[in-house]
Amino acid sequence: MYSLLFLSLVIFTKGSETLNSQDRCHGDVNSNAKLQLDIAKLLDFSSKLRSVSGTLYGEHLALVSSAVTSVGVPVSKVQAVCRDHPLLVFPHADECQLYYNCSLTYSDVPPHLEQHMVECPYPSLFSTKSLRCENFTEVCCGMRKEVKDKCEYRIHSGSTSTCEWQYPSCSGKEDGYHQGYQGINAYFNCFQERLINTGTCEDDSLWNIYKIPYHGQCTNPFEVPFQDGGFLSSCEGKEDGNYRFEHDSYYRQQGDYFGVGRQCDAYYRCQRGVASAVKCPNGTVFESVSRSCKPGNHSIELGCQLYCNPNFKMWNGFPNNLAECPYPEQFSDVTHRCENFTKVTCGSRPQVKDYCKYWVQLFMNRHMGNCQAYHFSCAGLPDGFNEHPVKRPGPFYIICLQERVIAEGTCPRDTDWQAQMFPYNGKCTHRFAIPISWFKIGLLPDCSGKADGHYQYPTRPCDVYYKCEGGVATAVKCPPNTNFDTATRVCSVSASCSSAQL
Repeated sequence: MYSLLFLSLVIFTKGSETLNSQDRCHGDVNSNAKLQLDIAKLLDFSSKLRSVSGTLYGEHLALVSSAVTSVGVPVSKVQAVCRDHPLLVFPHADECQLYYNCSLTYSDVPPHLEQHMVECPYPSLFSTKSLRCENFTEVCCGMRKEVKDKCEYRIHSGSTSTCEWQYPSCSGKEDGYHQGYQGINAYFNCFQERLINTGTCEDDSLWNIYKIPYHGQCTNPFEVPFQDGGFLSSCEGKEDGNYRFEHDSYYRQQGDYFGVGRQCDAYYRCQRGVASAVKCPNGTVFESVSRSCKPGNHSIELGCQLYCNPNFKMWNGFPNNLAECPYPEQFSDVTHRCENFTKVTCGSRPQVKDYCKYWVQLFMNRHMGNCQAYHFSCAGLPDGFNEHPVKRPGPFYIICLQERVIAEGTCPRDTDWQAQMFPYNGKCTHRFAIPISWFKIGLLPDCSGKADGHYQYPTRPCDVYYKCEGGVATAVKCPPNTNFDTATRVCSVSASCSSAQL
C-alpha cells in the first residue's frame, strides 16, 4: 500500500511539474490528456486510502482535488468522480467555457449539456483559479479549447443558421464595428475576436442620413469611398477642386429615388488626389459656376425644371434641397425662380415637356401608376387646339404650346344646333358639320358624286340642310320659324317638314 502511495505522489509531482513548466496559457494536448487520466486514477486511489488511514486519505485527497480543479478529468470519469466527491468543482477537459459542479444534479439534463455540466454565459470562460466563470480576458484556458464564437457555445448548438445570422462570428476580425446582417446601417462589435454587441448606427444629424460601419466605427457614408460601400467619389484623374456628388444615395425608398446623389447641399473636395466630403452651411446650396456653397436658389444640370433650394428639405425621392418647378414651368438662371417656360433659356439643361415625366410625377407613379391616362402629351402636336390624344373619339381637347399641354377641356353643346360639339379642324364643332366618315361621330353627308345644291340631312330633315359646292359639304341652319323646302331647296316659313327626298 505504501509503495502505491509513493507511486501516486511521484505521478502527482511530475504532473505538477509539467503544469508549472508549461507556458501560462499553452501546452501539449496529448500530455494533458494523459495527466487527466493519471489524476483520475489517483482519485480512485484516494478512495482506497480511506480504509487505511484517515489522515493519509485527507492529505492525498486535498492534493489530488487541487490537481483536478486545475486540469480536470476525462469525460468518462466525471460521473465516478462526482459520485465519490460530491462537492468538487472542476473544468471540462476540452472546452474552456464548460465546467462540472458535482453538487449540481439535474432532474432533466439540458439537451446541450451533461449531468453536473455547466456552461458559462458568453463570452465568459471558466477559471481554474477562482473556480467560476470570469471575463474571458482574465482566464487562461491552457490546453482547453478557447471557444470564441457565440454560436459555438452549446446553448446555441440547436439553431446554427439562425444563430449565425443573429450573432455573427468575430473570428479573424479586428476590434470594432463590422457590417451587420439586419440592414446597411446594422453593425456587430468585436473585441479580441468575441462578439460584444450588435446594433444600428445612429444617424448623422448634420447630414440627415444614417451612418454605416466602416473601419471599426459608425461613419457617415459620404465619408466612405464608393468602392467600400459609401458615396464618396474617387479623385483619381481629377484636378484639385470642388465637385458634385455623383453616386446614388438612395436608401429605404427615401432621399434619392433617381440615383443622382446629394448634389445640392454638399460636395466633395479633391486635394492632391484625396477626396473629402463637405456639407454646405444651412441656408446655402452648391452653385455650379463658382463650385462653392451660396445662399439662394440655383440651377442644376440635371434638368431645366429642377433647381437647388436651401429651404427645401428632403422629400420622398428627392435628395436634400433638390426641388422641382410646377409643370410646365422651368427654373430661370436670371430671376432664380420658377417662370413660364416661354421666358426661360435652358441652355444645356435638358427640357422636360411631358407632365408625366416631371420628376414628382415619375416618383408618385413609380408603382404601376398610370399618369398617362389622366395627363397627356403634346409631343409631335402643333401649337393650339388639338383633339385629345387619348380620349378619342369624344368631346375632349387639349391646347398645346411648344409641345406642352397648357390647357385641356370638353367641348360644350351647340345651343343653336342643339347638338354636342367635338374637336375638329382646330375648334369645337357640332356633329352636323363633321363628316360622317370621322369616327362615326359626324353627321355631315359626303358630297362626292352629287351636283352642287342644297340637300336634306337624312337624320334631321326639317330645320337644317347641307350645301354641296364643288364636292364640298357645308352645314346650314335654317332661320328661326322656317323649314327646309324640298321643292325650292331653300328655307321657307311656308315649307312643310317631310322626310328627305334623295
